[in-house]
Amino acid sequence: MFAGIECLVGLLKGTGGRDCVSGRLFSKETTMEIAGNDIDLLIWEPMLFREYGAAGQVVVEGDGATIDGVTLTDTGADFQTQGVLAGMVAHVWNAETNADDLLEVVAVDSETQLTVSRLRMSREGAPVNAMLTGTGMAYRVISYRRQIEETIQRLSRICGLDRSDGELVNSDVLRQVVALDTVVTILMGCGELDSLIMKRIGNYRRLYEQALESICLMIDLDGDGAADMNRSGRVIHLTRV
Repeated sequence: MFAGIECLVGLLKGTGGRDCVSGRLFSKETTMEIAGNDIDLLIWEPMLFREYGAAGQVVVEGDGATIDGVTLTDTGADFQTQGVLAGMVAHVWNAETNADDLLEVVAVDSETQLTVSRLRMSREGAPVNAMLTGTGMAYRVISYRRQIEETIQRLSRICGLDRSDGELVNSDVLRQVVALDTVVTILMGCGELDSLIMKRIGNYRRLYEQALESICLMIDLDGDGAADMNRSGRVIHLTRV
């Protein structure tokens, strides 16, 4: 039977959960940062964090935040307790003017403070000051973490990663495929699908198929850091269960 996400995590990390071939244990703690997070979805479809399907994905919300540069502070919040993580998205708005912004959660500094940023040019770039600043701001921190995890599990089966023992050398190639497939999944669950959403779904599905066919996953089997085996997205792996 497919071991699913735990085996993909093993390939991504190479340490600590359960490998389906060798029984070696792996950890799932940093899987999302390696294979995709909410920022990857924001790049493709910002409306996921404004209109489409976000109601059930709210991690925490409030209406008394102060936004100053790259800092969001709410003295009545409990960000750490509620499970806010770096890589999630904060939708902030001014209730009086209806002006809004979508910000990356760069770091959870404390229970009451987040480091936030407008979309950065690179993941390693310095946080960029928010355009919307002031006091009394409403906000929602939103995450599609569960949907991303399901996508990773599905992708691990498609590419045969659930039957491989080793460490993935080029994990960055997964981000686009994971993001596009997750966007399609979320939009399909938006309830009544009008023509605009259906067109978006079709476009994202085509991009996903193109991206999947183009990836080549390089797997290190002996721990020397060099690829010993490749998995292509063009090949569909079937396993008897």
